[in-house]
Amino acid sequence: MNTKQRKPRGPVHRRKGQSIVEFALGSILLVMLLATAIDLGRAFYTWQVVHQMAAEGSAYLARYPDRTTYPGTAPNDTYQGRAKNVGISAGRIFNPTPPNFDPSNSSYVNYTVAGGAAECMGNQFTVHVNYSMSDLFIPAFFGVKSLNLGAEETSAFLANVDGCP
Repeated sequence: MNTKQRKPRGPVHRRKGQSIVEFALGSILLVMLLATAIDLGRAFYTWQVVHQMAAEGSAYLARYPDRTTYPGTAPNDTYQGRAKNVGISAGRIFNPTPPNFDPSNSSYVNYTVAGGAAECMGNQFTVHVNYSMSDLFIPAFFGVKSLNLGAEETSAFLANVDGCP
């Protein structure tokens, strides 16, 4: 029986730290891939919420065309307030405060009537919703400060306002 231990041949003794270095470099790549997947998921979910906001604002405006932003109307009884409530019900992922979203500013939630017509039954209109995501990790890593998401929903008025024929 041979009881002599063999000596390692070649540069094996120099590779003791190689696996730790490979693990560290591979871990960085995996963490970046995970952060990218999380950011893409959050962006897609927020995009869906913005579309739901436009749909809710459009449905409310179609039924109540006289409740836009007139003084004396409660904020939740306007199409803008209804759109904001959809965003708030989405949870912590949606930030309903400026500069991300401000329903009192018409550049975030507004509507246009096709052809500049009045808000009369049967006339088509489009509700536009804009939202800016500024808390994503990967775009910030590359110097992009925000991701702007927008949606529109087209519908027709189901009721008349005063002054319609």
